[in-house]
Amino acid sequence: MSTATLEAEMFAVCGSPIEQSMLRAIMAEGHRLGWFVSVNWLCPCKRADGCLECTWGFRGCSTRDPERAPAPGETTLVLHLQWEVGPHRVDFLVRVDNEPAADGSIWTAGQYVIECDGHEAHSTREQRTADAQRDRYLVEHGYRVLRFTGSEIWRNAAQCASEALRILQVRGHRHPAPPTERGEL
Repeated sequence: MSTATLEAEMFAVCGSPIEQSMLRAIMAEGHRLGWFVSVNWLCPCKRADGCLECTWGFRGCSTRDPERAPAPGETTLVLHLQWEVGPHRVDFLVRVDNEPAADGSIWTAGQYVIECDGHEAHSTREQRTADAQRDRYLVEHGYRVLRFTGSEIWRNAAQCASEALRILQVRGHRHPAPPTERGEL
């Protein structure tokens, strides 16, 4: 499958134009920061064992060079589009980490959910209640939730992406290398 076809499918997976705008902005900000950016989404086949076009039911690509893997110590931004977390489907499930550095340490920011809230789907009392219940579920299960309104994204998607990735950077921390088999560092 060509890179252009993968990219078109990737943007088609987004649930709305504001999500597409936010995805473009997050990818651009990740590249501006010099990060390796990887995007994954569920394959239309929905088969757990995958198909000829996917691996284990999902597709993905690096957004700069589909054939390249992250280098040791390189910061990696992993975006899962329209991902299912328990009973909920989230706009973006995001993880930022590094390939193990030369000393074996790994930097990670944990897992975040980024939600893009358009006015039509998030304005009634019932919709806001459902959003609050969903946020509590996600927090209870170890996710941090970042919400951006459609107005914020339309006004300045790049600023929203920059803010989201800055939060991930601030919240991240380095994990020491795991001990060797003999219990030494």
